Amino acid sequence: MSEQEIGKGQMRVMRILWDRGTATAQEILDIMNLTEQARPTTVWTFLRILVNKGLVGYTVEGRTF
Repeated sequence: MSEQEIGKGQMRVMRILWDRGTATAQEILDIMNLTEQARPTTVWTFLRILVNKGLVGYTVEGRTF
């Protein structure tokens, strides 16, 4: 796999996923909001970028990704 560059916010999402193994976007948002304010659209954007880079994946359960 080639080296991927990721931003600070994307790295925060990655650390949460490494710690938890799996998490919904809402769970990630809740954890991020413990230390600083984050918006749902920001978390969704970080996740979309990480998926597009092939660094994370997702499953669909009903309306939850």
